[in-house]
Amino acid sequence: MINVLLVTFGLLALAGEVILLILILYPRIQSRKKAAKAFTPSVAVIVPCKGVREHFEENVNALCTQEYPSFNIFFIIDSKDDSAYPILHRLQSTYQHVAVKVSDPLLTCSGKIAAQLKGISAAGLAEVYVFADSDIKPHTKWLYHLIQPLQDEHIGATTGYRWFFPEHKTTAIISTWNMMIMVGLFNQSTRYTWGGSTAIKRTTFETLHVADAWRNGLSDDLILTELLKKKRYSITFVPQSVVESHADENLASFLHWASGQMTWIRWYYPSLWLFSFFLYLGFEALIGLGIVLLLFGNYLLGMILSASILLQMMIGYAGLTTFRAVMCYPKERFRSAVLPTVLSPLVFALIFYTLIVSGLKRKVIWCGRTYRKSDTKA
Repeated sequence: MINVLLVTFGLLALAGEVILLILILYPRIQSRKKAAKAFTPSVAVIVPCKGVREHFEENVNALCTQEYPSFNIFFIIDSKDDSAYPILHRLQSTYQHVAVKVSDPLLTCSGKIAAQLKGISAAGLAEVYVFADSDIKPHTKWLYHLIQPLQDEHIGATTGYRWFFPEHKTTAIISTWNMMIMVGLFNQSTRYTWGGSTAIKRTTFETLHVADAWRNGLSDDLILTELLKKKRYSITFVPQSVVESHADENLASFLHWASGQMTWIRWYYPSLWLFSFFLYLGFEALIGLGIVLLLFGNYLLGMILSASILLQMMIGYAGLTTFRAVMCYPKERFRSAVLPTVLSPLVFALIFYTLIVSGLKRKVIWCGRTYRKSDTKA
Protein backbone atom coordinates (compact mmCIF):
# COMPACT_ATOMS: atom_id res chain seq x y z
CA MET A 1 0.00 0.00 0.00
CA ILE A 2 2.80 2.40 0.93
CA ASN A 3 4.64 1.54 -2.30
CA VAL A 4 1.53 2.29 -4.36
CA LEU A 5 1.14 5.62 -2.57
CA LEU A 6 4.79 6.55 -3.16
CA VAL A 7 4.56 5.60 -6.85
CA THR A 8 1.45 7.77 -7.15
CA PHE A 9 3.23 10.74 -5.56
CA GLY A 10 6.25 10.15 -7.76
CA LEU A 11 4.14 10.14 -10.92
CA LEU A 12 2.35 13.30 -9.77
CA ALA A 13 5.73 15.00 -9.26
CA LEU A 14 6.80 13.95 -12.74
CA ALA A 15 3.52 15.27 -14.16
CA GLY A 16 4.08 18.58 -12.37
CA GLU A 17 7.54 18.94 -13.85
CA VAL A 18 6.24 18.03 -17.33
CA ILE A 19 3.77 20.92 -16.93
CA LEU A 20 6.67 23.23 -15.95
CA LEU A 21 8.56 22.04 -19.02
CA ILE A 22 5.59 22.83 -21.28
CA LEU A 23 5.15 26.26 -19.67
CA ILE A 24 8.78 27.19 -20.18
CA LEU A 25 8.49 26.33 -23.89
CA TYR A 26 5.33 28.43 -24.32
CA PRO A 27 7.02 31.84 -24.90
CA ARG A 28 8.86 30.33 -27.87
CA ILE A 29 5.55 29.30 -29.43
CA GLN A 30 3.99 32.70 -28.71
CA SER A 31 6.92 34.55 -30.29
CA ARG A 32 6.01 33.07 -33.68
CA LYS A 33 2.71 34.95 -33.79
CA LYS A 34 2.44 37.80 -36.26
CA ALA A 35 3.11 41.19 -34.67
CA ALA A 36 0.17 43.58 -34.31
CA LYS A 37 0.16 47.11 -35.70
CA ALA A 38 2.66 49.39 -33.95
CA PHE A 39 1.25 51.10 -30.86
CA THR A 40 3.12 54.17 -29.61
CA PRO A 41 1.20 56.16 -26.98
CA SER A 42 3.01 58.78 -24.93
CA VAL A 43 4.92 57.19 -22.04
CA ALA A 44 6.31 58.31 -18.70
CA VAL A 45 9.13 56.05 -17.49
CA ILE A 46 9.55 56.34 -13.71
CA VAL A 47 12.83 55.13 -12.20
CA PRO A 48 13.54 55.33 -8.44
CA CYS A 49 17.28 55.65 -7.76
CA LYS A 50 19.28 55.32 -4.56
CA GLY A 51 23.04 55.36 -4.58
CA VAL A 52 25.43 54.28 -7.31
CA ARG A 53 26.10 50.60 -7.76
CA GLU A 54 28.28 48.92 -10.34
CA HIS A 55 27.06 49.53 -13.93
CA PHE A 56 24.66 52.26 -12.74
CA GLU A 57 25.75 54.79 -15.38
CA GLU A 58 25.47 52.22 -18.19
CA ASN A 59 22.00 51.26 -16.99
CA VAL A 60 20.53 54.76 -16.80
CA ASN A 61 22.05 55.66 -20.18
CA ALA A 62 20.37 52.59 -21.69
CA LEU A 63 17.03 53.73 -20.23
CA CYS A 64 17.44 57.19 -21.78
CA THR A 65 18.29 55.97 -25.29
CA GLN A 66 15.27 53.81 -26.08
CA GLU A 67 14.06 53.61 -29.68
CA TYR A 68 10.57 54.94 -28.97
CA PRO A 69 8.97 58.05 -30.47
CA SER A 70 7.38 59.72 -27.44
CA PHE A 71 8.59 59.15 -23.90
CA ASN A 72 9.80 61.12 -20.91
CA ILE A 73 11.90 59.59 -18.19
CA PHE A 74 11.77 60.66 -14.55
CA PHE A 75 14.61 59.65 -12.24
CA ILE A 76 13.52 59.99 -8.62
CA ILE A 77 16.03 60.37 -5.77
CA ASP A 78 15.63 60.93 -2.02
CA SER A 79 17.97 63.91 -1.95
CA LYS A 80 20.37 65.90 -4.12
CA ASP A 81 23.05 64.64 -1.74
CA ASP A 82 22.53 61.14 -3.17
CA SER A 83 25.64 59.89 -5.01
CA ALA A 84 23.46 59.20 -8.07
CA TYR A 85 22.53 62.87 -8.47
CA PRO A 86 25.62 64.09 -10.43
CA ILE A 87 25.18 61.33 -13.01
CA LEU A 88 21.44 61.91 -13.32
CA HIS A 89 21.88 65.69 -13.46
CA ARG A 90 24.29 65.23 -16.36
CA LEU A 91 21.70 63.12 -18.19
CA GLN A 92 19.06 65.79 -17.55
CA SER A 93 21.38 68.35 -19.15
CA THR A 94 22.01 66.07 -22.13
CA TYR A 95 18.50 64.86 -22.97
CA GLN A 96 15.38 67.01 -23.21
CA HIS A 97 13.14 64.08 -22.27
CA VAL A 98 14.94 63.41 -18.95
CA ALA A 99 14.04 64.97 -15.59
CA VAL A 100 15.39 64.41 -12.08
CA LYS A 101 12.98 64.81 -9.16
CA VAL A 102 13.41 64.65 -5.39
CA SER A 103 10.99 62.32 -3.63
CA ASP A 104 8.63 63.45 -0.89
CA PRO A 105 9.26 61.31 2.21
CA LEU A 106 6.30 59.17 3.30
CA LEU A 107 6.26 57.14 6.50
CA THR A 108 3.38 54.87 5.50
CA CYS A 109 5.03 53.18 2.51
CA SER A 110 8.40 52.00 1.23
CA GLY A 111 10.95 54.46 -0.08
CA LYS A 112 10.57 53.03 -3.57
CA ILE A 113 6.82 53.59 -3.59
CA ALA A 114 7.28 57.16 -2.31
CA ALA A 115 9.60 57.75 -5.27
CA GLN A 116 7.13 56.23 -7.73
CA LEU A 117 4.30 58.41 -6.42
CA LYS A 118 6.52 61.46 -6.97
CA GLY A 119 7.15 60.28 -10.52
CA ILE A 120 3.43 59.91 -11.17
CA SER A 121 2.77 63.44 -9.95
CA ALA A 122 5.44 64.69 -12.39
CA ALA A 123 4.26 62.57 -15.33
CA GLY A 124 1.32 64.78 -16.30
CA LEU A 125 -1.06 63.30 -18.86
CA ALA A 126 1.19 60.56 -20.20
CA GLU A 127 -0.97 57.78 -21.64
CA VAL A 128 1.15 54.98 -20.18
CA TYR A 129 3.20 54.68 -17.00
CA VAL A 130 6.28 52.46 -17.09
CA PHE A 131 8.01 51.54 -13.84
CA ALA A 132 11.64 50.50 -14.06
CA ASP A 133 14.56 49.80 -11.75
CA SER A 134 17.95 51.43 -12.06
CA ASP A 135 19.77 48.07 -11.97
CA ILE A 136 18.49 46.94 -15.38
CA LYS A 137 20.32 47.56 -18.65
CA PRO A 138 17.62 47.33 -21.31
CA HIS A 139 18.25 46.85 -25.00
CA THR A 140 17.05 49.68 -27.26
CA LYS A 141 13.67 48.09 -28.09
CA TRP A 142 12.73 47.18 -24.50
CA LEU A 143 10.22 49.99 -24.09
CA TYR A 144 8.62 49.44 -27.49
CA HIS A 145 7.98 45.74 -26.85
CA LEU A 146 6.70 46.35 -23.33
CA ILE A 147 4.06 48.80 -24.59
CA GLN A 148 2.68 46.84 -27.58
CA PRO A 149 0.25 44.45 -25.79
CA LEU A 150 -1.52 47.37 -24.08
CA GLN A 151 -3.43 48.10 -27.28
CA ASP A 152 -5.64 45.18 -26.22
CA GLU A 153 -8.26 46.64 -23.86
CA HIS A 154 -8.46 43.41 -21.86
CA ILE A 155 -4.82 43.64 -20.81
CA GLY A 156 -4.34 45.57 -17.59
CA ALA A 157 -0.54 45.61 -17.49
CA THR A 158 2.53 44.13 -19.11
CA THR A 159 5.67 42.90 -17.45
CA GLY A 160 9.19 41.88 -18.29
CA TYR A 161 11.77 40.47 -15.91
CA ARG A 162 15.50 40.51 -15.20
CA TRP A 163 18.08 38.21 -16.80
CA PHE A 164 21.53 37.48 -15.45
CA PHE A 165 24.12 36.59 -18.09
CA PRO A 166 26.48 34.13 -16.37
CA GLU A 167 30.16 35.04 -16.17
CA HIS A 168 31.38 32.12 -14.00
CA LYS A 169 30.02 29.20 -11.96
CA THR A 170 28.52 31.29 -9.15
CA THR A 171 26.68 33.64 -11.49
CA ALA A 172 25.63 30.60 -13.55
CA ILE A 173 23.82 29.26 -10.45
CA ILE A 174 22.19 32.66 -9.87
CA SER A 175 21.26 32.96 -13.55
CA THR A 176 19.63 29.52 -13.53
CA TRP A 177 17.78 30.36 -10.27
CA ASN A 178 16.42 33.53 -11.86
CA MET A 179 15.37 31.64 -14.99
CA MET A 180 13.45 29.07 -12.94
CA ILE A 181 11.65 31.80 -11.00
CA MET A 182 10.34 33.17 -14.30
CA VAL A 183 8.29 30.00 -14.84
CA GLY A 184 5.57 31.60 -12.68
CA LEU A 185 5.19 34.31 -15.34
CA PHE A 186 4.23 31.82 -18.05
CA ASN A 187 0.78 31.09 -16.60
CA GLN A 188 -1.93 33.72 -16.10
CA SER A 189 -3.04 32.30 -12.74
CA THR A 190 0.44 32.67 -11.20
CA ARG A 191 1.58 35.71 -13.20
CA TYR A 192 2.52 38.94 -11.46
CA THR A 193 3.94 42.32 -12.42
CA TRP A 194 7.64 42.85 -11.77
CA GLY A 195 8.39 46.38 -10.60
CA GLY A 196 11.68 46.55 -12.50
CA SER A 197 9.90 46.45 -15.88
CA THR A 198 6.14 47.04 -15.87
CA ALA A 199 3.78 49.10 -18.05
CA ILE A 200 0.18 50.14 -17.36
CA LYS A 201 -2.16 52.65 -18.98
CA ARG A 202 -2.74 55.78 -16.91
CA THR A 203 -6.50 55.30 -17.14
CA THR A 204 -6.21 51.74 -15.78
CA PHE A 205 -3.88 52.92 -13.02
CA GLU A 206 -6.40 55.57 -11.98
CA THR A 207 -9.41 53.24 -12.24
CA LEU A 208 -7.73 50.78 -9.88
CA HIS A 209 -6.77 53.57 -7.42
CA VAL A 210 -3.25 52.18 -7.34
CA ALA A 211 -1.73 55.35 -5.86
CA ASP A 212 -4.09 55.15 -2.87
CA ALA A 213 -3.17 51.51 -2.24
CA TRP A 214 0.54 52.24 -2.60
CA ARG A 215 0.48 54.96 0.03
CA ASN A 216 -0.05 52.28 2.68
CA GLY A 217 2.06 49.50 1.20
CA LEU A 218 5.55 48.10 0.89
CA SER A 219 5.69 46.14 -2.38
CA ASP A 220 4.72 48.15 -5.46
CA ASP A 221 4.52 45.27 -7.92
CA LEU A 222 2.68 42.77 -5.74
CA ILE A 223 0.11 45.38 -4.64
CA LEU A 224 -0.45 46.24 -8.30
CA THR A 225 -0.79 42.54 -9.13
CA GLU A 226 -3.41 42.09 -6.41
CA LEU A 227 -5.46 45.06 -7.67
CA LEU A 228 -5.34 43.85 -11.28
CA LYS A 229 -6.44 40.34 -10.35
CA LYS A 230 -9.29 41.58 -8.16
CA LYS A 231 -10.73 43.50 -11.12
CA ARG A 232 -10.04 40.55 -13.46
CA TYR A 233 -7.55 42.36 -15.66
CA SER A 234 -5.05 40.11 -17.39
CA ILE A 235 -1.30 40.60 -17.10
CA THR A 236 0.85 39.93 -20.15
CA PHE A 237 4.40 38.66 -19.85
CA VAL A 238 6.62 40.07 -22.62
CA PRO A 239 9.73 37.89 -23.15
CA GLN A 240 11.17 40.51 -25.53
CA SER A 241 11.24 42.90 -22.56
CA VAL A 242 13.25 40.61 -20.33
CA VAL A 243 16.29 42.76 -19.64
CA GLU A 244 19.90 42.35 -18.63
CA SER A 245 20.90 42.86 -15.02
CA HIS A 246 24.13 42.07 -13.20
CA ALA A 247 24.14 39.27 -10.67
CA ASP A 248 25.57 39.45 -7.19
CA GLU A 249 28.80 37.45 -7.36
CA ASN A 250 28.45 36.22 -3.76
CA LEU A 251 26.04 33.30 -3.54
CA ALA A 252 25.35 33.74 0.20
CA SER A 253 24.39 37.41 -0.14
CA PHE A 254 22.29 36.58 -3.20
CA LEU A 255 20.35 33.91 -1.29
CA HIS A 256 19.79 36.42 1.54
CA TRP A 257 18.37 38.87 -0.99
CA ALA A 258 16.32 36.14 -2.70
CA SER A 259 14.73 35.05 0.57
CA GLY A 260 13.72 38.68 1.09
CA GLN A 261 12.03 38.69 -2.32
CA MET A 262 10.18 35.50 -1.37
CA THR A 263 9.09 37.22 1.85
CA TRP A 264 7.43 40.02 -0.14
CA ILE A 265 5.54 37.33 -2.06
CA ARG A 266 4.48 35.64 1.18
CA TRP A 267 3.15 38.95 2.50
CA TYR A 268 1.38 40.17 -0.62
CA TYR A 269 0.72 37.09 -2.77
CA PRO A 270 0.31 34.31 -0.18
CA SER A 271 -1.50 31.94 -2.53
CA LEU A 272 1.49 31.92 -4.91
CA TRP A 273 3.91 31.47 -2.01
CA LEU A 274 1.96 28.53 -0.58
CA PHE A 275 1.59 26.91 -3.99
CA SER A 276 5.34 27.27 -4.62
CA PHE A 277 6.28 26.03 -1.15
CA PHE A 278 4.28 22.81 -1.36
CA LEU A 279 5.24 22.24 -5.01
CA TYR A 280 8.97 22.44 -4.23
CA LEU A 281 8.52 20.54 -0.96
CA GLY A 282 7.00 17.69 -2.96
CA PHE A 283 9.80 17.72 -5.53
CA GLU A 284 12.63 17.74 -3.00
CA ALA A 285 11.05 15.28 -0.54
CA LEU A 286 10.38 12.69 -3.24
CA ILE A 287 13.84 13.04 -4.77
CA GLY A 288 15.45 12.70 -1.35
CA LEU A 289 13.37 9.63 -0.56
CA GLY A 290 14.17 8.17 -3.98
CA ILE A 291 17.90 8.51 -3.38
CA VAL A 292 17.57 6.86 0.04
CA LEU A 293 15.65 3.94 -1.50
CA LEU A 294 18.31 3.53 -4.19
CA LEU A 295 20.99 3.37 -1.50
CA PHE A 296 19.03 0.63 0.30
CA GLY A 297 18.57 -1.43 -2.86
CA ASN A 298 14.96 -0.60 -3.80
CA TYR A 299 15.95 0.34 -7.33
CA LEU A 300 12.59 0.42 -9.11
CA LEU A 301 10.79 2.65 -6.61
CA GLY A 302 13.94 4.69 -6.03
CA MET A 303 14.31 5.40 -9.75
CA ILE A 304 10.66 6.43 -10.09
CA LEU A 305 10.91 8.88 -7.19
CA SER A 306 14.28 10.35 -8.17
CA ALA A 307 13.47 10.58 -11.91
CA SER A 308 12.41 14.19 -11.31
CA ILE A 309 16.11 15.09 -11.40
CA LEU A 310 16.21 14.30 -15.12
CA LEU A 311 13.11 16.40 -15.78
CA GLN A 312 14.63 19.27 -13.81
CA MET A 313 17.66 19.09 -16.06
CA MET A 314 15.40 19.11 -19.12
CA ILE A 315 13.65 22.21 -17.74
CA GLY A 316 17.04 23.92 -17.36
CA TYR A 317 17.97 23.11 -20.96
CA ALA A 318 14.56 24.17 -22.31
CA GLY A 319 14.64 27.42 -20.36
CA LEU A 320 18.01 28.53 -21.68
CA THR A 321 17.26 27.62 -25.29
CA THR A 322 13.81 29.24 -25.14
CA PHE A 323 15.03 32.56 -23.79
CA ARG A 324 17.99 32.55 -26.13
CA ALA A 325 15.45 32.35 -28.97
CA VAL A 326 12.96 35.00 -27.79
CA MET A 327 15.05 37.62 -25.97
CA CYS A 328 16.48 40.60 -27.86
CA TYR A 329 20.16 40.07 -27.07
CA PRO A 330 22.98 38.52 -29.15
CA LYS A 331 22.67 34.73 -29.00
CA GLU A 332 26.34 34.22 -28.16
CA ARG A 333 25.88 36.03 -24.83
CA PHE A 334 23.81 33.11 -23.54
CA ARG A 335 26.70 30.67 -23.90
CA SER A 336 26.19 26.93 -23.65
CA ALA A 337 23.08 25.27 -22.22
CA VAL A 338 25.25 22.71 -20.43
CA LEU A 339 25.61 24.62 -17.15
CA PRO A 340 21.89 25.46 -16.72
CA THR A 341 21.10 21.81 -17.52
CA VAL A 342 23.52 20.41 -14.94
CA LEU A 343 22.80 23.05 -12.29
CA SER A 344 18.99 22.87 -12.42
CA PRO A 345 18.53 20.19 -9.70
CA LEU A 346 20.72 22.25 -7.34
CA VAL A 347 18.74 25.38 -8.20
CA PHE A 348 15.42 23.65 -7.46
CA ALA A 349 16.82 22.85 -3.99
CA LEU A 350 18.02 26.45 -3.50
CA ILE A 351 14.59 27.82 -4.43
CA PHE A 352 13.06 25.56 -1.80
CA TYR A 353 15.67 26.82 0.69
CA THR A 354 14.71 30.47 0.04
CA LEU A 355 11.04 29.56 0.46
CA ILE A 356 11.78 27.98 3.85
CA VAL A 357 13.82 31.01 4.99
CA SER A 358 11.15 33.44 3.79
CA GLY A 359 8.55 31.53 5.77
CA LEU A 360 10.51 32.31 8.94
CA LYS A 361 11.26 35.97 8.20
CA ARG A 362 9.42 38.71 10.06
CA LYS A 363 11.21 41.65 8.47
CA VAL A 364 12.99 42.65 5.27
CA ILE A 365 15.97 45.01 5.16
CA TRP A 366 15.92 46.87 1.86
CA CYS A 367 18.02 49.87 0.77
CA GLY A 368 18.98 50.66 4.34
CA ARG A 369 15.45 50.52 5.76
CA THR A 370 13.77 47.76 7.77
CA TYR A 371 10.24 46.78 6.75
CA ARG A 372 7.64 44.67 8.51
CA LYS A 373 4.26 43.73 7.10
CA SER A 374 2.60 45.09 10.26
CA ASP A 375 4.14 48.54 9.63
CA THR A 376 1.42 49.35 7.07
CA LYS A 377 -2.27 48.86 6.48
CA ALA A 378 -1.59 46.76 3.38
